[in-house]
Amino acid sequence: IVDINALTNQADMKDLLWIPNLKNLKTLAFFGFNFDKDSVLFYETPMANVKRLELCGCHTHEISTFLIKLSEIFPAIILLKLLMLHTLMWNISVLESVLNVLGSIKNLIISGMRCELEIPLGFDKPTVKSAMQEALEIIEKKFPLDATALH
Repeated sequence: IVDINALTNQADMKDLLWIPNLKNLKTLAFFGFNFDKDSVLFYETPMANVKRLELCGCHTHEISTFLIKLSEIFPAIILLKLLMLHTLMWNISVLESVLNVLGSIKNLIISGMRCELEIPLGFDKPTVKSAMQEALEIIEKKFPLDATALH
């Protein structure tokens, strides 16, 4: 088990590039991390034995990239716990991908997750409506509403 608290350890992702070298790691927990452009270095080595991942209080735009790559980084994941303390800002263009990945996790626990969608220039009302309808369909199909806190 590796439990990394950015608030008490004053660490960022650049300081954690040694974690993927832990070949027998089964559980990984992050608290208070800012997923930024340097996080991509962390993605380059899959952690094949991590079955449980906890993300608590993590934020910024880049967490959507991390979540989209989740099955590549953690191919054996069976439990994902998301405890969000900050509002997440996601570009509407990644919403479908993030929901599909989250919906594929066998055991998903979400608490306190609040997302605000950014609409990029060039997205007209029909495009936004289509993206939202697709998101709703994914949520209805893949998320047991009694097991998650979706707001």
